[in-house]
Amino acid sequence: MPKSQKLYCYVDETGQDTDGRFYIVVAVATTIPREELYAVLEAAEVESGKGKRKWHSNSTEKRDAYIAKALHAGLKLRLYYEVFEGPELSYEMTTVYATASAINSFVRREEIGDYKATVIIDGLPRSMQGRVGKLLRNAGVKTKSVRGARDETNPGIRLADAVAGLLRQAYQGDAHFKAKKEELEKSDILRATSVGPLKTNVPPCGGS
Repeated sequence: MPKSQKLYCYVDETGQDTDGRFYIVVAVATTIPREELYAVLEAAEVESGKGKRKWHSNSTEKRDAYIAKALHAGLKLRLYYEVFEGPELSYEMTTVYATASAINSFVRREEIGDYKATVIIDGLPRSMQGRVGKLLRNAGVKTKSVRGARDETNPGIRLADAVAGLLRQAYQGDAHFKAKKEELEKSDILRATSVGPLKTNVPPCGGS
């Protein structure tokens, strides 16, 4: 019997500071082994000067350099995002929906048959891991494990944080990051799982 393909998904969001009115959830999906991916992303952090700092703590120049180096041509990963708006959005359900949509889209896109996904979600508490895993499986995701991590310790989560920050600035109407978003989408690295119009009334960033 052939072995299942190993799949990894790193998930972060921005918007918890809006009291449940606006979320962008970003999922990084890849079959790159963790050690190989982490080496590339950590090198991008060093070379760009971004370091391990969150997106909003860096200059535009360092943000641009990090994105360019982290998402260089030939790196086999895909970025998916979902935008949620509405009163009192649920962190758990928005995260599960966006993660399941991303993994299912990635599997179809890459024509992957059997697989097992390791899902790492920023800040997911241990008490929620079993429930989130069950919800993902109910949505058709074949999970190996579901766990939480902090961006301080995980380069994949830090990439998701950076892309969430970029997207939030684009949705706030920042022309520079709108252009960066469009570049990533044209290169087919970044894709929305549900396409909606750009908003300009997004609350200012207080997180990613």
